[in-house]
Amino acid sequence: MKMTLNGNWKVTWVPYRENIAHMLEPAFVPEGWLTAQIPEDIHATLRRAGLVRGHFYGKDPAEDSWIEEKDWVYYRSFCPDEDGPESGQERGPLIMDFEGLDTFSEVYLNGECVAGGDNMFVPVTADVSGKVRFGQRNVLLVRIRSAVKETEGTDYSALFSHMAFDRIPVRKAQMNYGWDFCERSVTAGIWKEVSLYDRPACCIQDYYLYTASLTQEEAVLYLQATAAFRDREGPGQENEEAKYSFTAELGGEGGCKARAEGSLETFRNGIRLPVSSPELWWPRPYGKPYLYDFTLTLYRGDRPEDCRKQKFGIRTVRLLQERTAEGRSFRFIVNGRQLFIRGSNWVPLDVVYTDIPDDRYDAMIRYAVQGRLSMLRIWGGGIYENERLFRLCDENGIMIWNDFMFACGIYPQDECFLRNVAGEASWAIRKYRNFTCLVLWAGSNEDDQAYQWGGRAAEFPKDRIGRGVLADACRELDPDRPYLPSTPYSPDYGCFGGEDPNAEQQGDMHIYIFSGDPKDADDPVRDHRYYRNILRYRPRFVSEFGFISLPEIDSYRQYNFLKKPLANRELIRRCVPFFDEIAGDDRKAVYYTQLYNALALKYWIEYFRSLKGICGGTLYWKFDDPLADTEHKEGLFPTMMSVIDMYGRPKMTFYYTMRAYADVLVTARETQEGWDIYGISELTADREGTLEITRFDLGGQALYRRKKAVVIGADRSTLLCRMNRSELQEADPLGQYLRLRFLDKDHVCIAENRCYFADIRDLQALKLRPARIEVCAHRSGQELIVSLLCDRFAPDVRLFIPDTEAVYEDNYFALDAGETKTVRVGIRESGDLRDRVLCVEAVNAEPAVVPFGNMQET
Repeated sequence: MKMTLNGNWKVTWVPYRENIAHMLEPAFVPEGWLTAQIPEDIHATLRRAGLVRGHFYGKDPAEDSWIEEKDWVYYRSFCPDEDGPESGQERGPLIMDFEGLDTFSEVYLNGECVAGGDNMFVPVTADVSGKVRFGQRNVLLVRIRSAVKETEGTDYSALFSHMAFDRIPVRKAQMNYGWDFCERSVTAGIWKEVSLYDRPACCIQDYYLYTASLTQEEAVLYLQATAAFRDREGPGQENEEAKYSFTAELGGEGGCKARAEGSLETFRNGIRLPVSSPELWWPRPYGKPYLYDFTLTLYRGDRPEDCRKQKFGIRTVRLLQERTAEGRSFRFIVNGRQLFIRGSNWVPLDVVYTDIPDDRYDAMIRYAVQGRLSMLRIWGGGIYENERLFRLCDENGIMIWNDFMFACGIYPQDECFLRNVAGEASWAIRKYRNFTCLVLWAGSNEDDQAYQWGGRAAEFPKDRIGRGVLADACRELDPDRPYLPSTPYSPDYGCFGGEDPNAEQQGDMHIYIFSGDPKDADDPVRDHRYYRNILRYRPRFVSEFGFISLPEIDSYRQYNFLKKPLANRELIRRCVPFFDEIAGDDRKAVYYTQLYNALALKYWIEYFRSLKGICGGTLYWKFDDPLADTEHKEGLFPTMMSVIDMYGRPKMTFYYTMRAYADVLVTARETQEGWDIYGISELTADREGTLEITRFDLGGQALYRRKKAVVIGADRSTLLCRMNRSELQEADPLGQYLRLRFLDKDHVCIAENRCYFADIRDLQALKLRPARIEVCAHRSGQELIVSLLCDRFAPDVRLFIPDTEAVYEDNYFALDAGETKTVRVGIRESGDLRDRVLCVEAVNAEPAVVPFGNMQET
């Protein structure tokens, strides 16, 4: 028997810890309560009932604060059928399973307390055998106590938080208490599935599968599996295990590739599955992410009793942290190949987690693939993510770095809290460890640094969570996967920078220096120093770095429908010094903040890639943003540092980073004397060709051109040439730009790049000349083929189709004078689209509008 208990529940609030004995009486009925669609957060329930408002700019965060101070009581009745077990079998223990209760919970069945929890992430289960009345009405009542009230009176003297302190003792999503990209929203409710089921006499309890060794000829998989018995203590049970066995099978194209069977004891101790001539799972874009079909079956005699299936990729992963002349390396090695990681950071897609639909994950991973990401880091201030995200990353070859859910704090070190953490770690590791895409666990986000921020810099190596409980859990339950006690993390006390968790010479770094004003370049006091100071760093790996911007103009106007003036202008002004000049024009405000973000991220990514061999990769902050409230006085927007905004629209920065993460890249690095031109390749073969360097004025006339035969070395950064300033002779930095191109032996452009001589602070003063863009577009099924020709240089040309879900092959690109560019646009909608229009615009060109109905069909 398995029965879902999702669906319609009733819910109301009561004061914190108020006596609810009257609600447990058999005659009680919930009159006047709201209807909740479980799984659902209380914020979603109240919003649907019209009792709280949705997310918008300028909302006073205090108007929803009452929610977090109440206890929330959920009620439903159910009547299970009197179906009973199969003939000849006894009914097994009856289990009630709450996959997620947020957070401090009590569960009552027919007036009796049967379970409770104190951790948002960990399921709450109860054996309700003999307590459920079959064929009759049963009453289930769940109380979620106020997480805020639950921690009142806590002694915080030994704790520290970079944000709100009351989050630290509570095991729930830390961003619920407010972060720099979302306002405080302390969630509560039944946020995952609820079910009732019979526990069978024996079932698969757990298994662990990974690639133990790998050669070109053979892969050897290691598998441990355990079974759980309903009753291990009854008479005759000592021989029960002998009646059962396991069979494991790995299937692929052409049939079975490996098979093993054996006793429960054999599988409990671990078996090896050899696979000849294996197809490997490669992270994109290094190869195909091949997935086998894995099946584990539990048999009683010849009868299958239980079965688990999954997709599984054969791959090995290692984190190389060897000593070098400059410190210690930080490089991921997958299937024996050192990779340069091209990635980003992931945060939850909504502050109300039950509001995230499955298809939102699908759309975001499509963007991750298009954005040429090879890794996503799941940030430690959010949630252990939906398994759908992991399955999609398995299928698309995107590696996952997964933080445990701790962030920016010094957490309790007492035994009670550590036991809670240990249970959470055991659950999380077992849940996700068989996903191929998962390549690293990290104990926290910035908890080591929190000891520095809290004035206790010498204590971070003694943290009992990252270096104790979580390290022990990973060592025991997932020993094949790398683990970091925190991020950033410097592992070697005896090496350069070992006393600093965020050392440049070893481990990974989080770097935020994002002033756009050169006068901050040498200021040791300002928190946000000049962004080009990054040239002073030679990091081993950068797992966080980012810049702010507003969202897409459509999102900006939709979110700020009340047309409130931007509140936190000082933050924007630090980044875009001329912001006051444009703040009154929302389109310019969006364009120039996005341009700042795009150019700065491009600058950093290209610099880090030019350090390939020293730097092992980058994870920019951040890929997505939640739909969330923002604080009226201090907040910018919930999308302040993402490349995809809170409504799922790619920003200018998305396309800039997509191009910066290309397999082959040419870039110019500034030096004292001029520029060093680098070619960077992720390919496994050298590329011979021609480097073409051209200086244009902003009208499109070529003022200088140089060509040079070059070789971009395989899988490395190659210095192609050095150019001094006198050679380029840029007399007018506001009126000129530099274009780099790498052409292969057949004169096909493999890589191109453009750089302004002007600094970010002067972008609004560029001497752009009015341009005219000719647009020729035709339709081919669900695709537009758009050809563009411009008479003068036009930067950041934007294509958009209002109110239509579309995928743009490229966007926010530059058009050189007199050159044609063709862009394909995939339409993700069907039906009659004749009323739609394609819009093309640039900062120095009048918008062009092409109706779909006028386009030729091919």
